[in-house]
Amino acid sequence: MNDSVELFDGPNQNSRLLSSLAGSHSGETLPLATSNQIMLRFSAKSGPSAKGFHFVYQAVPRTSDTQCSSIPEPRYGRRIGSEFSAGSIVRFECNPGYLLQGSKAIKCHAVPNALAQWNDTIPNCIVPCSGNLTERRGTILSPGFPEPYGNSLNCVWKIIVTEGAGIQASTKEPCVNSSNAVKLHLLK
Repeated sequence: MNDSVELFDGPNQNSRLLSSLAGSHSGETLPLATSNQIMLRFSAKSGPSAKGFHFVYQAVPRTSDTQCSSIPEPRYGRRIGSEFSAGSIVRFECNPGYLLQGSKAIKCHAVPNALAQWNDTIPNCIVPCSGNLTERRGTILSPGFPEPYGNSLNCVWKIIVTEGAGIQASTKEPCVNSSNAVKLHLLK
């Protein structure tokens, strides 16, 4: 496939190339544009068409000695806070079924004679392979969801709710490849 998307840092294709993408890309943060314009050029060659693309963008303040760089939302999660000035704290949480890997919050620090910086990296939202769940309701996803799960996995989740309550489980997506199996066991 020779289809591509190019993003330029400015009003036309003579501007600096920010990124050139072909194939499958998802959840990636692209380089920050230094101007207030981006040109996106999509080229589709002959042959079978693909699923397409989906970009999101937002205007962000430029980095300075009192302003940290913009922070994207983690894939399969959300960012809580949109202030990026020195002293600001941004928190993160994941969608149901995902586990936050990394810091729950990061802080923008002013650095003398340099650009302001975040005190930690942006966390990821991952699907755990096993766990103990004690909330009254929850979500369990296969590792890597919504992408295909890997081979040689043996995951175990235990769901424990308050005494006297029952547990009703249901599937929301096609379950598994027919050569694999999911087993639910009642614990006594």
